[in-house]
Amino acid sequence: MIKNLFARIKRRNKYKVVKGKSKKGTNSIFSFNRNIKDIKCKKFKWKNTIIYFLFLIVCFYIIVIGVVSIYKFAKLSFKRAYRDDEKELTEWRAEDRLNILLVGIDKREGEFGYIDAVQILVIDPIDKSVGIFNINPDVSVYISNIRKYTEIRNVYNQGVLESKEIPIYLLTKSVENLVSVKIHRYIILDEDSMIKLTELIGGIYVNNPYDVKDKDVVLKNGEFKLEKGNFRLRSDQFLAYLRTDDDSIDNKLNRQIIGTEGLLKKLTSYSIFLKSIKILENISDILTTNLSKNEIVRLLLVISKCGEIKSSFMGGNTIQSNGENFLPIYDILDKEIQKVFADKSVGKEQARVEVFNSTDIKGLANFRARWLRNIGIDVIRIGDAAQAFDKTTVYTREEDKYNDTLNSIKRSFGEEIEIRDGEMPDWFCTGDVIIILGNNIKIE
Repeated sequence: MIKNLFARIKRRNKYKVVKGKSKKGTNSIFSFNRNIKDIKCKKFKWKNTIIYFLFLIVCFYIIVIGVVSIYKFAKLSFKRAYRDDEKELTEWRAEDRLNILLVGIDKREGEFGYIDAVQILVIDPIDKSVGIFNINPDVSVYISNIRKYTEIRNVYNQGVLESKEIPIYLLTKSVENLVSVKIHRYIILDEDSMIKLTELIGGIYVNNPYDVKDKDVVLKNGEFKLEKGNFRLRSDQFLAYLRTDDDSIDNKLNRQIIGTEGLLKKLTSYSIFLKSIKILENISDILTTNLSKNEIVRLLLVISKCGEIKSSFMGGNTIQSNGENFLPIYDILDKEIQKVFADKSVGKEQARVEVFNSTDIKGLANFRARWLRNIGIDVIRIGDAAQAFDKTTVYTREEDKYNDTLNSIKRSFGEEIEIRDGEMPDWFCTGDVIIILGNNIKIE
């Protein structure tokens, strides 16, 4: 039976060969079709070779850009602020929040300059969100060195005049006391720096919510005006968009937030990678910052992964005039601050916190409680401690249960604190976390 099967197959193949031959002994139509398929296959392989070659060129180009960028990055250094004392800073490794003070300054002769814009940028790698809080520079803050109130826009100059005070640190301290939020780093940009940065990255896209017009701001093509809608702004237009205040201060603060959002999106876009060498060559002449090179890279990587941008500003409803100065209405202001700075991970733990003052400083417990509330911690009680403590001490029944809350307390205070797990003070307490403010605490 097997022999018969092989015989049939053999006869069938023989029949196909005989039938497929032409009179001239050339191949049949079957052979012709086969040759066409071979030709197509060859052409297909040739196309693949071209595509593969182009792919190698692109990969080589990317590798060259990467190598040159790494070399440029290794040589990169940033300007520090005027009379900067080179503070030792703990390296930010994108494991917790980072609050950055963004300062737009109008430079004058010498070291003097007036502050046009002040924002706090909140980078949260855990929540994958970015926060922007814009501060009204016309609001006055109390400067303890001179024992009087000064507008935020003049604080930098006050630091120049005070030989003992570094201007950017005086500004940082003043903003911290105003909003009761810890600031970790700063970035300073003047008008020329903003124009250079915008030119380097190829303009900024903004979604303008309303028509803008300012006769006092004159550009190359006439007075500055911008209709409602999406636009790509060149450097001089973008600077004018941030500066114009012909309508209202609230609209100006809102436009500055829109501008910052557009700037962050552009800096983290893929198109910027192709310009990375040029940007690295020029960025050290643009930025004045205490961020390290590695921190800037981590910062941009985290921002590129963030899907949510939270924003708010110190509007007209948050301030009041006493005849001489504009001062904050803290109850209203703190609600706006919490929109940006409240930590979701802290809120999930729902820890009830009590704060007690063991020092001779009046109002210290209330002062620190505001710092905690503005990052989302629920402070249920404030009072005086029954005894004095040399060091700030935190009691908790379950440290693991309130880990995020305790870490936020540490970062907010900025001082060394002692945590006692499974213990509670001798006096009656109902909270989950008890904070005793000790004599090591600082108020500036």
